[in-house]
Amino acid sequence: MLKRISDSLQHRGVIRTLMVCVMGILNLILRDDRVTAYRERRFDRKFGVDTAGIIRHDDLNIKDALRMHATLYQATQPALLEKTLAELQIDYQEFTFVDFGCGKGKVLLLASSFPFKKIIGVELAADLRDIARANLKKYAPKKQLCKEMEIVGMDAAEFLIPPWPLVCYFYNPFKEEIMIKVLNNIEQSLNRHPRDVVIVYVYPELDYLLQNRSFLQTVRRRDWCSIYRSNCRTQNQLGALRNEHGAELTA
Repeated sequence: MLKRISDSLQHRGVIRTLMVCVMGILNLILRDDRVTAYRERRFDRKFGVDTAGIIRHDDLNIKDALRMHATLYQATQPALLEKTLAELQIDYQEFTFVDFGCGKGKVLLLASSFPFKKIIGVELAADLRDIARANLKKYAPKKQLCKEMEIVGMDAAEFLIPPWPLVCYFYNPFKEEIMIKVLNNIEQSLNRHPRDVVIVYVYPELDYLLQNRSFLQTVRRRDWCSIYRSNCRTQNQLGALRNEHGAELTA
Protein backbone atom coordinates (compact mmCIF):
# COMPACT_ATOMS: atom_id res chain seq x y z
CA MET A 1 0.00 0.00 0.00
CA LEU A 2 2.77 2.45 0.96
CA LYS A 3 4.62 1.66 -2.27
CA ARG A 4 1.48 2.34 -4.31
CA ILE A 5 1.02 5.70 -2.57
CA SER A 6 4.68 6.54 -3.12
CA ASP A 7 4.44 5.65 -6.82
CA SER A 8 1.25 7.67 -7.16
CA LEU A 9 2.85 10.71 -5.52
CA GLN A 10 5.78 10.42 -7.90
CA HIS A 11 3.68 10.14 -11.05
CA ARG A 12 0.52 12.08 -10.15
CA GLY A 13 1.61 14.58 -7.53
CA VAL A 14 -0.05 15.31 -4.18
CA ILE A 15 -3.39 16.73 -5.35
CA ARG A 16 -4.14 14.00 -7.92
CA THR A 17 -3.07 11.29 -5.45
CA LEU A 18 -5.50 12.70 -2.86
CA MET A 19 -8.24 12.72 -5.48
CA VAL A 20 -7.56 9.07 -6.35
CA CYS A 21 -7.70 8.11 -2.66
CA VAL A 22 -10.98 9.96 -2.13
CA MET A 23 -12.52 8.33 -5.22
CA GLY A 24 -11.39 4.92 -3.99
CA ILE A 25 -13.03 5.47 -0.60
CA LEU A 26 -16.25 6.72 -2.22
CA ASN A 27 -16.29 3.68 -4.50
CA LEU A 28 -16.05 1.36 -1.49
CA ILE A 29 -18.88 3.21 0.22
CA LEU A 30 -21.13 3.11 -2.83
CA ARG A 31 -20.51 -0.61 -3.27
CA ASP A 32 -21.53 -1.34 0.34
CA ASP A 33 -24.67 -3.50 0.41
CA ARG A 34 -26.34 -1.23 2.94
CA VAL A 35 -25.81 1.83 0.75
CA THR A 36 -27.09 -0.06 -2.28
CA ALA A 37 -30.21 -1.19 -0.39
CA TYR A 38 -30.90 2.37 0.80
CA ARG A 39 -30.58 3.76 -2.73
CA GLU A 40 -32.88 1.06 -4.12
CA ARG A 41 -35.56 1.79 -1.50
CA ARG A 42 -35.25 5.51 -2.16
CA PHE A 43 -35.86 4.92 -5.88
CA ASP A 44 -38.93 2.81 -5.10
CA ARG A 45 -40.37 5.40 -2.70
CA LYS A 46 -39.82 8.21 -5.18
CA PHE A 47 -41.70 6.50 -8.02
CA GLY A 48 -44.09 4.27 -6.07
CA VAL A 49 -42.69 1.04 -7.52
CA ASP A 50 -41.23 -2.23 -6.22
CA THR A 51 -37.76 -3.03 -7.61
CA ALA A 52 -35.52 -3.38 -4.54
CA GLY A 53 -34.11 -6.50 -2.96
CA ILE A 54 -32.25 -9.66 -3.84
CA ILE A 55 -34.15 -12.86 -4.65
CA ARG A 56 -32.35 -16.20 -4.93
CA HIS A 57 -33.13 -18.30 -7.98
CA ASP A 58 -34.41 -21.07 -5.66
CA ASP A 59 -37.15 -18.71 -4.49
CA LEU A 60 -38.38 -17.73 -7.96
CA ASN A 61 -41.62 -19.05 -9.41
CA ILE A 62 -40.01 -21.12 -12.18
CA LYS A 63 -40.49 -24.73 -13.23
CA ASP A 64 -37.86 -27.03 -11.75
CA ALA A 65 -36.51 -28.01 -15.20
CA LEU A 66 -35.57 -24.37 -15.88
CA ARG A 67 -34.68 -23.25 -12.35
CA MET A 68 -31.15 -24.66 -12.67
CA HIS A 69 -30.42 -22.20 -15.48
CA ALA A 70 -31.54 -19.10 -13.58
CA THR A 71 -29.47 -16.70 -11.47
CA LEU A 72 -30.57 -14.51 -8.56
CA TYR A 73 -32.58 -11.33 -9.03
CA GLN A 74 -30.88 -8.04 -8.20
CA ALA A 75 -31.77 -4.66 -9.64
CA THR A 76 -29.37 -2.71 -11.85
CA GLN A 77 -28.02 0.53 -10.40
CA PRO A 78 -29.42 3.59 -12.25
CA ALA A 79 -26.11 5.42 -12.66
CA LEU A 80 -24.48 2.35 -14.20
CA LEU A 81 -27.26 1.82 -16.75
CA GLU A 82 -27.73 5.47 -17.64
CA LYS A 83 -24.01 5.98 -18.23
CA THR A 84 -23.78 2.85 -20.36
CA LEU A 85 -26.78 3.69 -22.54
CA ALA A 86 -25.71 7.31 -22.93
CA GLU A 87 -22.38 6.19 -24.38
CA LEU A 88 -23.94 4.08 -27.14
CA GLN A 89 -23.48 5.64 -30.57
CA ILE A 90 -26.97 4.97 -31.86
CA ASP A 91 -30.11 6.76 -33.00
CA TYR A 92 -32.30 5.58 -30.11
CA GLN A 93 -35.52 6.18 -32.01
CA GLU A 94 -34.57 3.46 -34.50
CA PHE A 95 -33.78 0.86 -31.82
CA THR A 96 -35.87 -1.47 -29.70
CA PHE A 97 -34.46 -2.17 -26.24
CA VAL A 98 -34.78 -5.77 -25.00
CA ASP A 99 -33.90 -6.76 -21.43
CA PHE A 100 -33.38 -10.52 -21.20
CA GLY A 101 -34.36 -11.60 -17.69
CA CYS A 102 -35.94 -8.28 -16.78
CA GLY A 103 -36.94 -9.28 -13.24
CA LYS A 104 -39.05 -6.57 -11.61
CA GLY A 105 -38.48 -4.29 -14.59
CA LYS A 106 -36.19 -1.63 -13.16
CA VAL A 107 -33.99 -1.58 -16.27
CA LEU A 108 -37.08 -1.05 -18.42
CA LEU A 109 -38.12 1.90 -16.27
CA LEU A 110 -34.67 3.48 -16.49
CA ALA A 111 -34.33 2.79 -20.22
CA SER A 112 -37.58 4.69 -20.83
CA SER A 113 -35.69 7.93 -20.18
CA PHE A 114 -34.08 7.33 -23.59
CA PRO A 115 -36.18 7.74 -26.78
CA PHE A 116 -36.16 4.09 -27.83
CA LYS A 117 -38.69 2.97 -30.44
CA LYS A 118 -39.94 0.32 -28.03
CA ILE A 119 -38.86 -1.40 -24.80
CA ILE A 120 -39.41 -5.13 -24.15
CA GLY A 121 -38.73 -7.14 -21.02
CA VAL A 122 -38.41 -10.93 -21.20
CA GLU A 123 -39.02 -12.71 -17.89
CA LEU A 124 -39.74 -16.36 -17.10
CA ALA A 125 -40.58 -16.06 -13.38
CA ALA A 126 -44.30 -15.31 -13.04
CA ASP A 127 -43.94 -13.56 -9.66
CA LEU A 128 -41.30 -11.14 -10.96
CA ARG A 129 -43.23 -10.65 -14.20
CA ASP A 130 -46.37 -9.59 -12.34
CA ILE A 131 -44.41 -7.07 -10.28
CA ALA A 132 -42.72 -5.71 -13.41
CA ARG A 133 -46.05 -5.18 -15.17
CA ALA A 134 -47.41 -3.35 -12.13
CA ASN A 135 -44.29 -1.19 -12.05
CA LEU A 136 -44.73 -0.20 -15.71
CA LYS A 137 -48.23 1.06 -14.93
CA LYS A 138 -47.12 3.08 -11.91
CA TYR A 139 -43.91 4.59 -13.28
CA ALA A 140 -44.52 8.12 -14.59
CA PRO A 141 -41.43 10.34 -14.36
CA LYS A 142 -41.41 13.79 -15.93
CA LYS A 143 -38.73 12.90 -18.48
CA GLN A 144 -40.02 9.58 -19.79
CA LEU A 145 -39.18 9.51 -23.51
CA CYS A 146 -40.42 6.01 -24.37
CA LYS A 147 -43.85 4.82 -23.25
CA GLU A 148 -44.13 1.85 -25.60
CA MET A 149 -43.20 -0.89 -23.12
CA GLU A 150 -44.25 -4.50 -22.62
CA ILE A 151 -43.32 -7.60 -20.61
CA VAL A 152 -43.12 -10.96 -22.38
CA GLY A 153 -43.54 -14.01 -20.15
CA MET A 154 -41.44 -16.84 -21.49
CA ASP A 155 -38.11 -18.65 -21.51
CA ALA A 156 -35.53 -16.29 -23.05
CA ALA A 157 -34.26 -19.17 -25.21
CA GLU A 158 -37.70 -19.32 -26.89
CA PHE A 159 -38.07 -15.57 -27.38
CA LEU A 160 -38.39 -14.60 -31.04
CA ILE A 161 -35.76 -11.94 -31.76
CA PRO A 162 -37.45 -8.85 -33.32
CA PRO A 163 -36.21 -8.22 -36.90
CA TRP A 164 -35.22 -4.58 -36.42
CA PRO A 165 -32.29 -2.71 -34.81
CA LEU A 166 -31.87 -3.78 -31.19
CA VAL A 167 -30.11 -3.05 -27.95
CA CYS A 168 -30.00 -6.41 -26.14
CA TYR A 169 -29.36 -6.01 -22.42
CA PHE A 170 -28.12 -8.79 -20.14
CA TYR A 171 -27.50 -8.33 -16.41
CA ASN A 172 -25.97 -11.78 -15.95
CA PRO A 173 -29.52 -13.24 -16.11
CA PHE A 174 -28.91 -16.93 -16.69
CA LYS A 175 -26.31 -19.65 -17.02
CA GLU A 176 -24.36 -20.97 -19.98
CA GLU A 177 -26.90 -23.23 -21.69
CA ILE A 178 -29.56 -20.53 -22.01
CA MET A 179 -27.03 -17.85 -22.92
CA ILE A 180 -25.74 -19.98 -25.81
CA LYS A 181 -29.28 -20.49 -27.10
CA VAL A 182 -30.06 -16.77 -26.94
CA LEU A 183 -26.83 -15.88 -28.76
CA ASN A 184 -27.62 -18.48 -31.41
CA ASN A 185 -31.07 -16.95 -31.84
CA ILE A 186 -29.57 -13.48 -32.28
CA GLU A 187 -27.08 -14.78 -34.84
CA GLN A 188 -29.76 -16.61 -36.81
CA SER A 189 -31.93 -13.51 -36.77
CA LEU A 190 -29.03 -11.43 -38.10
CA ASN A 191 -28.46 -13.95 -40.88
CA ARG A 192 -32.10 -13.56 -41.92
CA HIS A 193 -32.27 -9.80 -41.38
CA PRO A 194 -28.82 -8.09 -41.39
CA ARG A 195 -29.03 -5.00 -39.19
CA ASP A 196 -27.48 -3.12 -36.30
CA VAL A 197 -27.63 -5.00 -32.98
CA VAL A 198 -25.88 -3.86 -29.80
CA ILE A 199 -25.33 -6.24 -26.89
CA VAL A 200 -24.77 -4.76 -23.43
CA TYR A 201 -23.63 -7.41 -20.95
CA VAL A 202 -23.31 -6.24 -17.32
CA TYR A 203 -21.21 -8.29 -14.89
CA PRO A 204 -20.36 -10.59 -17.79
CA GLU A 205 -19.53 -13.92 -16.16
CA LEU A 206 -20.01 -15.69 -19.50
CA ASP A 207 -18.20 -13.09 -21.59
CA TYR A 208 -16.09 -15.80 -23.23
CA LEU A 209 -19.21 -16.99 -25.04
CA LEU A 210 -19.42 -13.67 -26.90
CA GLN A 211 -15.74 -13.01 -27.53
CA ASN A 212 -15.37 -15.59 -30.28
CA ARG A 213 -18.67 -15.01 -32.04
CA SER A 214 -17.95 -14.05 -35.65
CA PHE A 215 -21.13 -11.97 -35.96
CA LEU A 216 -20.04 -9.65 -33.13
CA GLN A 217 -17.38 -6.99 -32.83
CA THR A 218 -16.11 -5.82 -29.44
CA VAL A 219 -16.80 -2.17 -28.72
CA ARG A 220 -15.68 -2.14 -25.10
CA ARG A 221 -14.70 -4.70 -22.51
CA ARG A 222 -14.37 -3.86 -18.83
CA ASP A 223 -14.63 -5.88 -15.63
CA TRP A 224 -18.21 -4.80 -14.99
CA CYS A 225 -19.57 -4.40 -18.51
CA SER A 226 -18.89 -5.59 -22.06
CA ILE A 227 -20.45 -4.06 -25.17
CA TYR A 228 -20.62 -5.79 -28.53
CA ARG A 229 -22.08 -4.75 -31.86
CA SER A 230 -23.11 -6.75 -34.89
CA ASN A 231 -20.89 -6.76 -37.95
CA CYS A 232 -23.88 -5.91 -40.16
CA ARG A 233 -22.99 -2.23 -40.41
CA THR A 234 -21.33 0.17 -42.81
CA GLN A 235 -17.64 1.03 -42.76
CA ASN A 236 -18.57 4.59 -41.75
CA GLN A 237 -20.24 3.30 -38.60
CA LEU A 238 -17.25 1.12 -37.76
CA GLY A 239 -14.90 4.05 -38.31
CA ALA A 240 -16.92 6.22 -35.94
CA LEU A 241 -16.72 3.51 -33.28
CA ARG A 242 -12.96 3.23 -33.65
CA ASN A 243 -12.56 7.00 -33.35
CA GLU A 244 -14.70 7.03 -30.20
CA HIS A 245 -13.20 4.04 -28.39
CA GLY A 246 -9.70 3.84 -29.85
CA ALA A 247 -7.72 0.90 -28.54
CA GLU A 248 -10.76 -0.54 -26.75
CA LEU A 249 -12.20 -1.56 -30.11
CA THR A 250 -10.78 -4.84 -31.36
CA ALA A 251 -11.05 -6.37 -34.81
